[in-house]
Amino acid sequence: MKWRSASVCLAIAITLLAGCGGKAVIDVEDTTTTSTTTTTTTTPVACGGLDYCGCYPQPGCEVVYGGCICGCDYQCPGEPPCACDCGGGPYHGCAPASCPGPFAFGELDYVAFDAEGCPYVVPPPQ
Repeated sequence: MKWRSASVCLAIAITLLAGCGGKAVIDVEDTTTTSTTTTTTTTPVACGGLDYCGCYPQPGCEVVYGGCICGCDYQCPGEPPCACDCGGGPYHGCAPASCPGPFAFGELDYVAFDAEGCPYVVPPPQ
């Protein structure tokens, strides 16, 4: 109600100033504020257990591999046919990108995953 009265008074003042031959120049600052809170909930992807084609496009996941891995070897759906420049390497699994790495291992390394899903090298079986 207060704002309506102020607006009416302002309109009358402008009309009077303009009607008297004066030039009315009024700077009006919009002080209306709108507060919007957006909450985004992201469910982390469980990277462990994903195959190569499920892992590599997944934000938040990293492919764990040995040697020179080549995506062409996996013929993922929606990917064009291609040829590898290297001999290809083993796919060890998928790990959360938050792991400290590394994600590339030697071609003959034995890789295991800890409780957080991060890869590490283990001794070969005896």
